[in-house]
Amino acid sequence: MKIRSLIVSLCICSISWSQEGNRITISSLEEAISLATDRNLTLTMNELQLERARMELKLAQSAAKPQVSGSFTGQKNLELPTTFVPGELFGQPGETVAAQFGQEYQYTAGVTVNKSLIDLSNRLSIKERNKDIDIVASDNAIYREYLIGHISYSYHSLLLAEEAKHLAQEDIQVADSVFQITQSKFDEGLLDLGALNRSKVNFNRVKQDLNEAILVYEDSQKTLKEALGIAHHKTLSLSEKLRLNGFEVPTTESLGANLEILKSEQQTEKAALGLKQARSEYYPKISLTSYFGSQLFQDEFDFSLSHENWSPVQYASLSVSVPIFNGFSTRRKVKIAKLDAEFSELNFKQEKDRLEAEDALLLKNQNLTASMALTSLENYQLHKEIVALEFSKYTEGLVGLEIYLNAFEDYLNAKSVYLNALTTYYQYSAKVYSRS
Repeated sequence: MKIRSLIVSLCICSISWSQEGNRITISSLEEAISLATDRNLTLTMNELQLERARMELKLAQSAAKPQVSGSFTGQKNLELPTTFVPGELFGQPGETVAAQFGQEYQYTAGVTVNKSLIDLSNRLSIKERNKDIDIVASDNAIYREYLIGHISYSYHSLLLAEEAKHLAQEDIQVADSVFQITQSKFDEGLLDLGALNRSKVNFNRVKQDLNEAILVYEDSQKTLKEALGIAHHKTLSLSEKLRLNGFEVPTTESLGANLEILKSEQQTEKAALGLKQARSEYYPKISLTSYFGSQLFQDEFDFSLSHENWSPVQYASLSVSVPIFNGFSTRRKVKIAKLDAEFSELNFKQEKDRLEAEDALLLKNQNLTASMALTSLENYQLHKEIVALEFSKYTEGLVGLEIYLNAFEDYLNAKSVYLNALTTYYQYSAKVYSRS
């Protein structure tokens, strides 16, 4: 099942994990992933970052929309302005008379509308905010992919450790019985000290295997509980069981899209937009301003709401702003943005080559470790049959204890190689699973 389809289906279905007191049981890997993605705080914080990026986009878009503001002013003219006018107006032909016009009190109320007509910088800013959203979304998807791989490996490690515990517990009973038999025959003088020591070594080795399995089990429990947001004092159990003898390798011929490459490409595109943004400061900006209002003039400190006393004031203006000189700051900004764009382009090419090589190696390593696991499984099964056969021969007196001890040692080695091969395989398969 594809991961995207899995996430959608798990969001629709309710979580079926069961809880009894301090014991929590999870039935499948898909259920564990669903539980982790619902509870993970980093994913929640990433969603908040994504929402913030969307708000930044809306903020940039709002700058391109008309800006409307209302205003009201009251003004007292402490001294009326003086204007020189022809004397004919005052019966003084041929002279210029200094006259004061206006009234002492003036009120103005109106609405101003500003609209940017051409602003390349704002358009590029909107594109940059869109690219920021893509980058944050890629970060979120990359972490989700990591989380799925982390949970997959921890989940299979817990299954493997649990099965390794059971095997070690069975082997320790056999090793203890053999040691007791060897001790008895050594006491009777039928076996030498070498055989006794070898049986003791096998017994100690199985005990060590058991302790190592318990250690891995507890560590996997802790890791998985942390990823799932489960309290440390609770016990986590998996209803699914790992069949060591029935190990099968899923066929994987290709990986999903590499999100790291996608993010690097998005960063390169943003750097290119940054260069265009810096160059846009050379271009003119054109805006339209309109004002719709009224004025009231009074000789005394008085105020009237009567429509007849207010005079309409309306105007529209077109402004063009052309940068001429700003101390070479724009030129330096362009140079810096150009260096950033060139660096980002080179970094993208380098990262793309590196990540594609890692992807190819990941598939090869998964297939190689799968082959190693299958081969070691076959050897483990063969040695398991051999040790059972040699034990049967030994009890019937057909072979000596030395032959059985050799077979038992070979069995323990084969089991150890198989479990290690499985651990290595799950490390790679978890990464592939998260990309499928």
